[in-house]
Amino acid sequence: MACVPELFFNGFSEQAIDDLEYNMLALLDKAAPLEELLKALEACFSTDEIEHDYDSIYELILMKIKRLALKRCVFIKG
Repeated sequence: MACVPELFFNGFSEQAIDDLEYNMLALLDKAAPLEELLKALEACFSTDEIEHDYDSIYELILMKIKRLALKRCVFIKG
């Protein structure tokens, strides 16, 4: 669970997150470019997955970033 500051709902809301999203939040304690985040998250995947299915990993991480943004857990700077 992630606690997200809110104006209503007693000042916060709880958002369900999975292990990969938790790892992403732990790595994003400060702003980081996507390339840096991808490199750091390689530890979450096997060498075989990285070598043979990197495109799927990339898409998964993008989906998770979007999901965290929709839950207001991260903000994407333009």
